[in-house]
Amino acid sequence: MREFSLLAVLAGAALLGACADTSMNSYNPFGASAASTPAPKAAAPQTAHAPPKLDPAPRAADLLGGDDTRIRAALGTPDFVRKEPGAEIWRYGGESCTLLVFLYTEETGMRASHIDARAPSGGVADREGCIASVNKALQLGARSA
Repeated sequence: MREFSLLAVLAGAALLGACADTSMNSYNPFGASAASTPAPKAAAPQTAHAPPKLDPAPRAADLLGGDDTRIRAALGTPDFVRKEPGAEIWRYGGESCTLLVFLYTEETGMRASHIDARAPSGGVADREGCIASVNKALQLGARSA
């Protein structure tokens, strides 16, 4: 009889174990069961952004003889304008230079007749490089047109 009661207890325990709520097996005191907690996502790999594609910068020869509209289209609004009778000097700040565009009044309007580039120390700077740095700033939106 004792064997029968032990067998009955074991069978009952097995039956109750089969009917038990499995969500309680992974109880989480913070509300969600461990089975429903999503695995942490792997961080997305960092991709290097390609620099924007820029148009080629104009050369000094392309700007000389140009009117104020052409100069503004290529270099943007100057940082400073000095007006003299019959002439204007437009100053632009480049990455490591100052660009000076000299415009003189002609019958057809103001025309660029000379372009000079100066280094921060006051000496001569590479004119083509300075034009390129001012044009790059315009294309990247750091300078207004």
